[in-house]
Amino acid sequence: MRKDIFREPLHPIEGIQEFDKRKAQNRISNFGKQKKDFCVVKEKKPSWRDNSSGWKQTYSVQRRDKMKELGISCLR
Repeated sequence: MRKDIFREPLHPIEGIQEFDKRKAQNRISNFGKQKKDFCVVKEKKPSWRDNSSGWKQTYSVQRRDKMKELGISCLR
């Protein structure tokens, strides 16, 4: 029987959003051995609206195995 990865509890870093790709990647680098399990994903629908400049692109930290299952590619 296959384990359902989507029913597992979220890791504390999973889903954290940043406006800068590098900042999101830096968050991953602080996790030592576990950093290979996570990746940065460019959000398809930016989730932040700034009144002066409109929509801002966001990047989130996600589990690599979940993104592979969903068919979403991780950024390098």
